Amino acid sequence: MRVAVTGNIGSGKSTFARLLEERGARLVDADALSRRVVDESAPLKRQLADAFGEDLLDEEGGHLDRRGLARRALVDGPSRRRLEGIVRPHLQPVIAAELAAAELASPVVVLDAPLVF
Repeated sequence: MRVAVTGNIGSGKSTFARLLEERGARLVDADALSRRVVDESAPLKRQLADAFGEDLLDEEGGHLDRRGLARRALVDGPSRRRLEGIVRPHLQPVIAAELAAAELASPVVVLDAPLVF
């Protein structure tokens, strides 16, 4: 069984998801996977900098200013959708693979995600 826990920032979704994990469910954390996907992809970091500002990348282009990105990308609906449109194609296959692996390990899998695509 797959359970999706969604909600806005600060709504308690991660707390609830962790409670389910403590009771035996396998947890897939979309935020953690998103961070990993961005950290491991120089082309994705480049896309984000192109969309939200070159100053978000350090001089070597390896470090992304996540707080700066959040300030720009989470300010309104169009900006958030732009961010999601850039990250989602990279993230969806990773989440799908993690869910499939988790289902092999547990009958209950919890996806903790701010948005279920």
